[in-house]
Amino acid sequence: MTKDDIVLELVEVSKKSPLLAAGPARKGISHIAYLVDDIEAALNGLRAAGAQILAEKSIVFGRIKFNYAKMRNDVILEVMEIPHGHRHAYQAL
Repeated sequence: MTKDDIVLELVEVSKKSPLLAAGPARKGISHIAYLVDDIEAALNGLRAAGAQILAEKSIVFGRIKFNYAKMRNDVILEVMEIPHGHRHAYQAL
């Protein structure tokens, strides 16, 4: 990994966000995101590990697919699939 592989994203959680299913808003770091090649395979793996998937269907925004998983230790992971050839989600919008 290089320094160019780390992206800090500042967002305001909408009232429709699946993140709200994880409980009240948190101060500080909300969640950690991972880019995956196959979001459904990643969600199935997280489910098998005991995670609660927060949105019934993955969210599609442009050509990006994403979803959230609340792990048994309350850590929230975001898994994101972006089209091949893009390094960052904002490039695929």
